[in-house]
Amino acid sequence: MLRTGRDGIHLDVALRHEPSGRVLWTDSRPFYPDALRELSGDLAEALLRTLGVTVSAAERSALAAGFPSSADAFRDFLYANRLLNLRTPAAVSLAAEHYRRATSRDSMYVAALARQAYAHPLLIDWGWRHPVLTHQELLREGVTFADRALRLDSTSAEAWLARPYLMVQQHPRMMTGAVDAFKQAITLDPHNAEAFHQYGQTLMVLGRSQEAMAAYRRSMELEPDRAMTLVPMAAILRESGRVAEALRMLVSAVSAAPEVAYARAVRSMVRSAVRDFHGARDDAQASIRLDSTYQLPGLSALARVSWLLIDTVRANESLEKARAAIVDQQAPSPTEASFFASALVAMGRLDEAAEVVRRARPRSAWLWFYFQRAEFEQLRKHPGVGAVLAEANPRAP
Repeated sequence: MLRTGRDGIHLDVALRHEPSGRVLWTDSRPFYPDALRELSGDLAEALLRTLGVTVSAAERSALAAGFPSSADAFRDFLYANRLLNLRTPAAVSLAAEHYRRATSRDSMYVAALARQAYAHPLLIDWGWRHPVLTHQELLREGVTFADRALRLDSTSAEAWLARPYLMVQQHPRMMTGAVDAFKQAITLDPHNAEAFHQYGQTLMVLGRSQEAMAAYRRSMELEPDRAMTLVPMAAILRESGRVAEALRMLVSAVSAAPEVAYARAVRSMVRSAVRDFHGARDDAQASIRLDSTYQLPGLSALARVSWLLIDTVRANESLEKARAAIVDQQAPSPTEASFFASALVAMGRLDEAAEVVRRARPRSAWLWFYFQRAEFEQLRKHPGVGAVLAEANPRAP
């Protein structure tokens, strides 16, 4: 707790035994916004001593590196974390910029360095363009930032989270080494919700659904309002035929984060599947309104449900807008391909949908996973599509 006195601002801290309410330890220190690292490190070390833990010089250094040196660096870091959760191109690019600002204010701020490394593969994963860097440049920079963070603190869970996510982008079909590296991140910080989320993502697309659900549930226990974790949980339920449960999961996702456009677009697709066409249309339109930088999911959902509502004019208009929103027309990302192909299949345009699959890059585990849905059964039988998905299958030799 911050307290203002005659001699300035003080930080009062206490360790309390929750069941009994007994105070085990208290301390009070002068608070200086530009000396957060020293203050935080001192308090953490004092608390550990109270618990009977002796801190070595190396551990003291690693402990200090976990804290920022200034309040401004910490503010940039927290703001970037909020942006990252929105999962839009503009938000993730801006998050990367704020992590960069945090590290420019404090070059030893390991968590900010690691999150900067993490934001880079996030852009690549979704197929989004960075305002300046190519995907290869993003990958190289991400590896550089992660390695630098690990040199500063080899036990940094945030750096170990960035490293396997970079591995996923380097080896998009087999995701070689990523599962074990995510386990390392979780071992180092069993309270890191983002680590459990990405661990679940990797397990899911590798076909290990039960393990993925366990990881997702742990992520939700740690951060109950994680809409972007509820979305893949719904995907697993939907693939197992539990569509009503999947829809309830997506209702929770939208309630938890009504500003996340992607969750609305996914719920629109599932509402279409259960013939709630008006609800699906409302969700698609809301998705488009919420995010001007990544409208392909919402536009594809609107094209699909408009066709099902026999509004062919709007369906075709939305489809063409969705087509124009594909970042690279010659190589749509797996996410782009799955949304756009879903609209094409619903509209009976199987040849076009097959061409989208054939052009999709990379031939990754995500591409294979997306096109296992029941709605793509006929598409998988189309000439050439089966061969593409076999090439993307992470379980193939």
